[in-house]
Amino acid sequence: MKKFLKEKLTFEYHIYMVQLGCIALAVLICAVVSISVDISSQVKIIADNLLTTSNTLSTGPTIIDSVKLGYATEDCKTFLEELINDMPIVDSITLVDHSGTIIYNSDPEYMGRQASELEMQLMEDVDDYMDTRKDDRNRRYRISYSVIKDTDGNRLGFVAVSILYRRQFSTILKSAPIYILATIILLGIGTLCATASMRFIRSQLKGYDPEQFSQIYDGNANVLNIIDEGVIAINTEKRITIINNMGCEILGLPIIPYDRVPIQDVMPESKLPQVLETRQAIYNEHMVLHGKNLLITHLPLYSNGQLIGAASLFQNAKLINEMTEQLEDANNMVDTLRAFNHEFMNKLHVILGYLETDHIAEAKEYLLQSSMGSSRSISQISRLITHQGVAAIIIGKAIRAAELDIALNLVPESYCTHLTIGIPSNAYVTILGNLIQNAIEELNSCDHILKEIQLTVFIDTESTYISVLDTGRGMSAELVNRVTEPGISTKGPGHGTGLYLVKSLVDEFHGSLKIESDPGEGTEATVMIRKIQTETEISS
Repeated sequence: MKKFLKEKLTFEYHIYMVQLGCIALAVLICAVVSISVDISSQVKIIADNLLTTSNTLSTGPTIIDSVKLGYATEDCKTFLEELINDMPIVDSITLVDHSGTIIYNSDPEYMGRQASELEMQLMEDVDDYMDTRKDDRNRRYRISYSVIKDTDGNRLGFVAVSILYRRQFSTILKSAPIYILATIILLGIGTLCATASMRFIRSQLKGYDPEQFSQIYDGNANVLNIIDEGVIAINTEKRITIINNMGCEILGLPIIPYDRVPIQDVMPESKLPQVLETRQAIYNEHMVLHGKNLLITHLPLYSNGQLIGAASLFQNAKLINEMTEQLEDANNMVDTLRAFNHEFMNKLHVILGYLETDHIAEAKEYLLQSSMGSSRSISQISRLITHQGVAAIIIGKAIRAAELDIALNLVPESYCTHLTIGIPSNAYVTILGNLIQNAIEELNSCDHILKEIQLTVFIDTESTYISVLDTGRGMSAELVNRVTEPGISTKGPGHGTGLYLVKSLVDEFHGSLKIESDPGEGTEATVMIRKIQTETEISS
């Protein structure tokens, strides 16, 4: 670049600067579009997560009990405080009972206050609502409201989950340095490519820059105008590309530009069209034009093996041959310049296409879809599995599966409102955690195109039904019969404890673990447990 600036090569300098300008503009447009799309997606993700959080809280037993009592229990406070500390997207949580009294707020200053009439009216009309509000300190919040209902559908109050606007955008703008760094790197690469392209063009022009070559071409035209022989050339469309002053004088033509004029309009008896068709030169042909005896040679013109036109030279055969050679060299150089200008444009288009594909069509679109897909999956799990502990297990495994490009699908008919009587929550952690993890590890280790886990959960106070079906490699009948034994696994040494723990736990609660599998057809593990009956129930 310094070399171009030092030498002040006007034409080359302008080409170089146009290249850099186009590259810079394309990079900046890509960066702005990428950042805009990222901000929009991140705002949507934060809003969805707020709504998911408020929905989940509105169905929590601890929350419902506190609203019914008219005050936040210690368990409720502890749970909400831990939630705020653990979730970066939550700054404040508010619980309001049916009378509109705030029974819990992250800021004790708001405890006991009344919710606004607008908030109470909204909660009478809708179940969920997203809004933007200001507090007493004039701070803007993004708030998600969810109505709290009892089992009969009666409205008990609502829960509001919010995040400060400045926190929301500070979270979003954390990715800005990445875009800035990527933009700088791409501009640097573009500069290097533009410099390399100009050097390549110059090397192909025998060390001349485009302006110098233009001067050479103009110089050749001047040479043609001062020689004593006439020269006329046409292109493959039979239109004149060159005619010198002597040629105009010999043919009795005014000295004016004849570029792209059909040869037949200027010289009807010319044999140049015949030369184009036959590609055969005609040497030293005698012709009388305007009362003058001329020695004419007609030559086809080539560049890189391709016919580009034909030329006629009048009068002195020796001088005509010399001029033909010079003219052919000039036309070859013109064609070379055009070819490399075209090649440069192709390279520029490739660079721009690469930038667009790399930052929008692939990376951003994948992140967007992945983020949106994860958000929808979590929302569905939270909606169907209302027990917080079980929902947390499944959500955690769903996120892990998504990281490995494995689809974990919860059957839409699934439900879990309360745990089966007599079965502790840690038992579900062991059962669900191991069954789903086994399926994830199996699919992650195989090269199947379809990597999918279908999870079915039917849990209520009477019974538990859990099914995990994967599209993995499956197992032989012999391995199915032994897979619940300690140390037996398809994953090699160091594995084989997960299913053993599940089997032991299911046996402890007098349930059943059924494993069905065929090689190449995947594996399904099903757990069924009924509630633990009391002595009174057994005797009756």
